[in-house]
Amino acid sequence: MRKFWPVLIITLIFFSSCVDRKTSFLIGKWEEVPRVVEPSRFYIWTFKDDNNFTIETYAIDSTDGEPMAVNEGEYNLDRKSMEFRLTLELEQDMGGHPINGEWWVDELDRSIFKMTRESADSDGNPFVRYEFVKL
Repeated sequence: MRKFWPVLIITLIFFSSCVDRKTSFLIGKWEEVPRVVEPSRFYIWTFKDDNNFTIETYAIDSTDGEPMAVNEGEYNLDRKSMEFRLTLELEQDMGGHPINGEWWVDELDRSIFKMTRESADSDGNPFVRYEFVKL
């Protein structure tokens, strides 16, 4: 029984540090990779260390560098049975750009971030996948 406790404690520390490590990778600015051939907009997502995030929408042909819109929300990164899940809640709707819900974190490191949602939310889009590159 004495051998069991150190193994349990080390395992708990390891798994709790994994979430902290993934969260540290998530913090920062990410450019969403366009999913259409000729996009008219691009999006910059910023995840902050206080569990808030913003999505800035820019026009492709913008000359002033100012965003067309800035949307704010909250996120939570958790580990569920060996998978990382990201829950996103925007304060306002982005009209055709589904965000809210629980997302699987398919890949997350210092330069690439991929997430997938397979359950329909109130926006009516059951399957959505976003890919990002770190800025």
